[in-house]
Amino acid sequence: MRLVVSVARLLASELKCSTQPVFHAFRNMEELKKEVYKKTEKLFEETMLQQPSDTEPPYFLSMGLKYVELAQNEKKSVSSFIYVR
Repeated sequence: MRLVVSVARLLASELKCSTQPVFHAFRNMEELKKEVYKKTEKLFEETMLQQPSDTEPPYFLSMGLKYVELAQNEKKSVSSFIYVR
């Protein structure tokens, strides 16, 4: 239950509302967790699978740099991805 409340609070904080609308919008917290996971996974895939431009470092290095950049820029998303899983 602690995990569920934490995810709901994090989402409510981002939306600048109480947790009540969050709890109302989803049938249950499993549905909320699945949705958070799907959105985070999509962001991760879109970022990591971008083809590097000609001016970027080699592909393997580019992926590593994108991973670090994603973690720095999307701290809450990445932590929720790990936490919700």
